[in-house]
Amino acid sequence: MGGINSKDDSQQVLIVGPQKAGKTLFYKRFIDRKKDIEQINLEPTLGFNHTTTKYENISFDLWDIGGDPLTKSYWPTFYRNLRFTLVVFVINIADEFSYANALKDVLILLNEEELKLARFFILFNIIIDEEIKKKLGDNLKKEFRDRATELMNSLKECNVHEFDSRVSWQVFDILRLTDADCEFFSNCFIGDTGSK
Repeated sequence: MGGINSKDDSQQVLIVGPQKAGKTLFYKRFIDRKKDIEQINLEPTLGFNHTTTKYENISFDLWDIGGDPLTKSYWPTFYRNLRFTLVVFVINIADEFSYANALKDVLILLNEEELKLARFFILFNIIIDEEIKKKLGDNLKKEFRDRATELMNSLKECNVHEFDSRVSWQVFDILRLTDADCEFFSNCFIGDTGSK
């Protein structure tokens, strides 16, 4: 029911989204901020990854679950058996097909009884070719932020239980995640900040 896990008061964080959206990279960068991107194994997640980490004396159990069709069918097994306080849903904002389907999944999760008390953080990841990034320059984040704003506005119209108090979002390039970004996410995990 979206509460704190009673066995040790650690907060359960579910990280999901379509395959190749950047979930595992986010997970690995978050738990090991000092590691260079070149040192991180970026193989697709088969099944799930799990670790416990601490921030400001609060423990977080992070569950990174694969987004391939087979593993996705097991998402309910996790959220029906663990009480998640936060769901981080990672979407590749540059892939139109991916984000259209991903928003349907977000809507389903937002309305699941077991997640009705959980907060949601939609992380729009920018995955595009480096040359295109250079061409777009400063306009890149604005273009994708405008697209994400449009998507979130359409999601908000879908009659989601307490949408404004439960859902926040941000556009990031996970490849360039900084310590300040990880600090931002840590604060989101404990409910101190968000972005809309």
